[in-house]
Amino acid sequence: MRHLIFVFFAQFLFLGSAQEFVYPQIPDSLVSVESRTKYLARHYWDCADLSDMSLFSKPDRVLDYIYLLKQLPSQEIEEDVNLLLSGLQYSEDNLSLWIWWMDHFLHDVQSPLCDNEMYLTITETIINSDIDEAYKIRPQWQLEWLQRNRIGHKAENFSFVDNDGTKRQLSDYKGRWTLILFHRTSCELCHQVINEMSSNEVIKQLIKDKKLTVLAISLERDDKYVDFWVQGFDNGGIEDSKLYEIQQYPSFYLLDENHDVVLRQSVNLGHVLNVLQEL
Repeated sequence: MRHLIFVFFAQFLFLGSAQEFVYPQIPDSLVSVESRTKYLARHYWDCADLSDMSLFSKPDRVLDYIYLLKQLPSQEIEEDVNLLLSGLQYSEDNLSLWIWWMDHFLHDVQSPLCDNEMYLTITETIINSDIDEAYKIRPQWQLEWLQRNRIGHKAENFSFVDNDGTKRQLSDYKGRWTLILFHRTSCELCHQVINEMSSNEVIKQLIKDKKLTVLAISLERDDKYVDFWVQGFDNGGIEDSKLYEIQQYPSFYLLDENHDVVLRQSVNLGHVLNVLQEL
């Protein structure tokens, strides 16, 4: 990914632009990568006809723009996106398509570009913009999910019923890192992941050293039991109250010993293990 970003900057910040899209001319006075990036992000769409239906028919322009925005602080992302929305509000089809691309690349957990913090900034910008209210319905619905259990923030407490029928809470396990696995008993992929996790030496050693708790939560009672995990089922307090966003199963939330969120809604066990190996 870093290599791709480097190629992107080499091509578009310093070597020119493709013929299909006219890039803004960056002033010669801007010599640093940071200043050139900020300028290109702010003026990226200056030469584009935002009513051209072919502009967003493919993701090329959107991907370039996302790579630029990812180098900026949230305030500048908000300002740049506002400028774009001002131009797109007169082209409803392109506005709708651009919003869809943002959701697809930045919010979909399967996307390699998934970035909930950046998507939260863009979602709030859309909601606070002057575009038609119809385009704000889905972002407003998503906002509640995005504002909860953000990386670096405290995980919200929830209750569940363990396999013995005892009501417990997430907060009962504070003091150790906690890996929450949301799964379903009818999910074949979930079973595969559980089998892989239950035999993983990194996870087993961390549990033995009392550094990690694995908390496996299903929407229904699961009779299959991993004796060194905490297992339980959701009694309605998680799903019904929309406490945790779960786009697909299995899904991981990783919390540190203070229950600050380290990984949010990850679907990649390898990514989780990479973090755990550093403990």
